[in-house]
Amino acid sequence: MAEVRISEGFEEDLGIVLSDKVLDDILKIIEILPTIPSMGSTDVAAALAYEYGEGVRKIPVGPFDIVIFYEDEADRVTVLGLVHQRAAW
Repeated sequence: MAEVRISEGFEEDLGIVLSDKVLDDILKIIEILPTIPSMGSTDVAAALAYEYGEGVRKIPVGPFDIVIFYEDEADRVTVLGLVHQRAAW
């Protein structure tokens, strides 16, 4: 199972989530990341790649994208941020 690291930025970003259901959905995704660390799409907007770095992935949840980076060799996932899907483009 992969190690999962949560960034301070992601923890702060959770403050923009107003719906308890969406927050629960986000937390469920985080819980399964250790077993499926490469989940998500590498087709990210240039703005996301610029802000978080090349090779990031996005996982859509409600109106948000969870931004992660998976290091295959280290078997580690870093949860970098949470962005509203409209803001990501």
